[in-house]
Amino acid sequence: MKVLIESYNMAAQNVSGGVQIKIRNLVHHLNKNKIEAHFFNKWEDKVTDFNILHIFKLNIEDYHLMNYAKNIGTPVVISSIVNIEKKMQIKANQFLSKFLPIHTGYAIMEDMLNTADAIIAETQKEAEFIAKNYMIKEKKIHIIPNGVNIHVTHGDPKFIQDIIKADREIILQVGRFDRNKNQLNVIRAMKNSNIPVVFIGGPDAAQIDYFKQCKFEATDNMHFLGWLKNDDPLLSSAYANARVVVLPSYKETFGISLIEGGAVGANLVATRELPIVEWGLSEYCLGIDPQDKTDIQRTLIQAYNNPRNPLLPEIIKNKFSSDVVAKQHIEIYTNIIK
Repeated sequence: MKVLIESYNMAAQNVSGGVQIKIRNLVHHLNKNKIEAHFFNKWEDKVTDFNILHIFKLNIEDYHLMNYAKNIGTPVVISSIVNIEKKMQIKANQFLSKFLPIHTGYAIMEDMLNTADAIIAETQKEAEFIAKNYMIKEKKIHIIPNGVNIHVTHGDPKFIQDIIKADREIILQVGRFDRNKNQLNVIRAMKNSNIPVVFIGGPDAAQIDYFKQCKFEATDNMHFLGWLKNDDPLLSSAYANARVVVLPSYKETFGISLIEGGAVGANLVATRELPIVEWGLSEYCLGIDPQDKTDIQRTLIQAYNNPRNPLLPEIIKNKFSSDVVAKQHIEIYTNIIK
């Protein structure tokens, strides 16, 4: 089976990032399972040479490619990765499209979802949002979580200690710097603490000022490592040395860094937006109000002082291992090309 992998134009422009890691990790494990997964090169690849077109992250950039694939009889899978917000805008656009000769971005995305042979959501919450707001039949939507990055589970904790000149375990946040990811409130909550706080990730191109503000307000216990590649030993070392992995976003579809933190046995702290009950992680993860710096501070210190739970890595492995996730994708591919 040959699967053509496509995503939005900017997906690989940063050194790393959640969507990019998700795709690369899945492609690696599909290939391990004898599925020929191939990144789309529009100058060389012909859709007719593939059994399936798989689009990651719903976006209007791929509208014409998707229609072309369908017109020549190639099934299409969409991993939606949608933001669970702006319900009123979606409904307003649907209303306008019914009565006016216009095609808004939301109308195009609804058409793509309806045209796809299968849709993959990361959570039940995302699946319900798509079904309700884009009027998609639920039987077309499959729920598959992200797989754990295989590289992060074999790190040497001493490596990062030498880099940041600290011999204590760290609080770790991994992700692009933007207002939604909420690094600034973590910085304000943990200012001048004796606990090292490490940030991995670079600035959103549209929010450079936010990144500068984060660095300006940071204190000596805070360290910025920038973008790190998926297989960088410093990334795996940071996870290995993390006592706590925090994901304080205002909005989040999945939060792969939290799952990676669980895979290495770190204590977890996350915004209450995340469906940790659905993932079976509620007893292993402390919730925070992302707007409340006092709550963030209190919860991070509590998590740092809590003992590690030795059961968590095995739970993550059984539910979120990349091999399990790849096989779930293969099952969907197989069913739609029968």
